[in-house]
Amino acid sequence: MADGSVTISSSLIRDHLAAGDVVGAAADLGRPHQVEGVVVRCHQRGRALAFPTANLETPVRRDPGGRRLRGVADGLRFGSP
Repeated sequence: MADGSVTISSSLIRDHLAAGDVVGAAADLGRPHQVEGVVVRCHQRGRALAFPTANLETPVRRDPGGRRLRGVADGLRFGSP
């Protein structure tokens, strides 16, 4: 799919997400980005935040060098070193 001179591809969406640009990914997808996974019990830190949270069991993503990937969404950092 193309938007003007830019080809919208899965690689472009992944690039947006790797850069923490969820707004750009949503704009190019035409909908918000979504993640699927099984909800699992974890550290129960959401209780201290005063609003419900969910932990999703997802595969660990690593870059080609074998390091775990990290990201930023809405100014919040996530991922593991």
